[in-house]
Amino acid sequence: MNNEFEQALAAQYGYTLVGEDSEEVKALINVYKGQFAFPWFSYENVKHAKRVVDVNNGKEVKAEFKVFDGKCCFIVDGVKHSLSRFNMTFQCPVCVNEHIMCGNPSRRRQKRGLLCERCYKSRFYTTSQYQERYTATMLARHNVKRPLQNTDIQAKFVNTCRKKHGVSYPMMSQNVRERHKNNMRANHGRSNWFEGLNAYTMWPREYGFSSLEEEFALEFTKHFLNEKIYSCLNRQFYVLDVREGWCYSLDVYMPTRDLVVEVCGDYWHANPEVYNDDHLLHSGKTAENIQAKDIIRHERIERKLQCRVMIVWEKDLRIDIVGKVATLAEMIKNG
Repeated sequence: MNNEFEQALAAQYGYTLVGEDSEEVKALINVYKGQFAFPWFSYENVKHAKRVVDVNNGKEVKAEFKVFDGKCCFIVDGVKHSLSRFNMTFQCPVCVNEHIMCGNPSRRRQKRGLLCERCYKSRFYTTSQYQERYTATMLARHNVKRPLQNTDIQAKFVNTCRKKHGVSYPMMSQNVRERHKNNMRANHGRSNWFEGLNAYTMWPREYGFSSLEEEFALEFTKHFLNEKIYSCLNRQFYVLDVREGWCYSLDVYMPTRDLVVEVCGDYWHANPEVYNDDHLLHSGKTAENIQAKDIIRHERIERKLQCRVMIVWEKDLRIDIVGKVATLAEMIKNG
């Protein structure tokens, strides 16, 4: 059988996963000499096809999937035909868009089941199975966890962006931003993800958080047990502006004190005590670019929530997180 991820998708969206002991899959394994590792083709699943089209004449036909003498085929009007002669159209159960699968499906296509490629990938890429494999591959090839942490890849990325868009990062280009908005409107009916949401929103954090953020929140909460605090430990607080098209998650938010505490990673937020202004960091941005972007972020938060923003750097927490948090808590209590 397929792995747990494929099994979960099949159960959620109502199609069948076929074991290697079934007749049609045995035939497929024999035909493809063992390369058919993710069997999806079955009598049950072909029934989900909205249309079957003969690629020779482009006409829609009524076809039945069968296995004869160890060979898989389609039966059309009582005549046996090879799989590669037909294309099948399925409707993705997630986005409801139609997508085509050839009658002789690839191993990669088998894994997706009824889902279109975009919906399958958006789910698979968030699994721990994929994340662990991706990290291991990057460490083996480039000795970093993410591509743009490698200086050679960064330089290549920046050069490519400058040649194509005239800027060092794609979203700095007005044309790219407009194209992104147009694609959002076409695919989702809005120019950005936050359009139509309330100005202040509390969601479970979708993409997880770093161990340092969690450790900081745990230690910080000990000093304010009787106060309301939003953090990664309960429900993340998000502040957004639909008109300007931005949304930020807050590491720690204390509404009773009108205070936001941001835990800033040295690399991702370009700690000025660690990096010079012209140092090239992630996404091909310099430390100066990143710091300027963070200043805008903090000004927007302060303006929207009418609060103050305090910054705590990763470097300081790594040295003595308990002592740093205790000092910070004392400073907050004393106003």
